[in-house]
Amino acid sequence: MCQGLYAGSDIWLSYWTSKEELKIVLKTSNNTLDDFYSQELPAPPSLSTASDNTTYVSDILPEDEYLEEHFFNLGIYAAIVLCLIVSSMIRTIHFFLICNKASIALHDTMFGRLLRAPCRFFDTNPVGRILNRFSKDMGSMDELLPPAFFDVLTVRTLN
Repeated sequence: MCQGLYAGSDIWLSYWTSKEELKIVLKTSNNTLDDFYSQELPAPPSLSTASDNTTYVSDILPEDEYLEEHFFNLGIYAAIVLCLIVSSMIRTIHFFLICNKASIALHDTMFGRLLRAPCRFFDTNPVGRILNRFSKDMGSMDELLPPAFFDVLTVRTLN
């Protein structure tokens, strides 16, 4: 869903800018839409021959019409981005809670198995080695596995 909203925001921004460029070109050249699509695009001016021929959108379109459509397009883009932010936060918090539950369950299982180990295990392994191994395994599960799992889920949803 987040990837879809991200692509949707790019598509909307592309549509919006194309529409604005088309309006500016049509107003400055007094052509119709059919004339616009049949003509070739002019070459961009070089820096040495550039003059101050700046045309502002406010010079071309009536102020009320321009602002109304501008704020409508901006509102749609803002809504898409807001939905993207909210859905990303929900996905991230949900993923954090799942990883937290899994880590607690893994810790409880490992600790339970360690407590039920026979006495011979504690005679042959020093307490420091057991503690280091336990904390290293838990650290790996807490720090390395969630980002890798998150990447797998992200790639999986794209396919």
